[in-house]
Amino acid sequence: MIARWIEAHGKTVGAVVVLLAVILGTSILAGGLVRFKKLEQSQLSVTGYAETMVQADTAEWNLNVRTYDAAKPQAFSRLNSDLAKVKALLMTQGLKPEEVKEGTLTATTRYKKAYNGYDTADIEGYEMSKVYTVRTNNIAAVQGLTKDMEKLVGEGMDLQADAPQYLFSKLDDLKLELIANASKNAKERASTMTKQTGDSVGTMLNASSGVFQITSPNSTEVSDYGMYDTATVDKKVTSVVNITFSID
Repeated sequence: MIARWIEAHGKTVGAVVVLLAVILGTSILAGGLVRFKKLEQSQLSVTGYAETMVQADTAEWNLNVRTYDAAKPQAFSRLNSDLAKVKALLMTQGLKPEEVKEGTLTATTRYKKAYNGYDTADIEGYEMSKVYTVRTNNIAAVQGLTKDMEKLVGEGMDLQADAPQYLFSKLDDLKLELIANASKNAKERASTMTKQTGDSVGTMLNASSGVFQITSPNSTEVSDYGMYDTATVDKKVTSVVNITFSID
């Protein structure tokens, strides 16, 4: 009898089975979406920050000495005389000879100009130059010498002194320390944010470190590519990290 009833109502039974399957599948999918949404909501992304002050321990400085004369021997002789004055002045402030590197000679022949502004074949004179490159840990000496070089210019020497660059040589080690401190700061911020909700910070899911900003102490400047201020001896170094934690 059951067999004949199923045969008579087979289409209805099939429809019911399909409906039940759809309802069951929808329920499972909805449950999965809820669990996925809960998982997605159990993450927290925070930014950690760390900074420290450092002092430059290395100075780099370029000094370009130039001379000009109508006669080549005189131009060369004057150049050597001016170079000797500059080097003697560098030594008086306590720099060591190995900290001052002398570059190669550059000699340029100047030609007289025609009425149309083009060079003629007639020689007007000779320009000669050499560069002293100073690299030292004696920061105070370089700071004192900048004023002394201005005096030489005032006495008539053709001297181009670039602004000294003050560098911090242990930056790589410092970066690791700052990343660690910024990561600690990120977790502290995450803990503060979840404390009032009764949740707790779980494992770190992903992390990224931003660029380092090396600026003068009171500067608020930042750059997407990072900054490195070389004009000041005292520097502020900052690090930023972005971390996503799971929330338990």
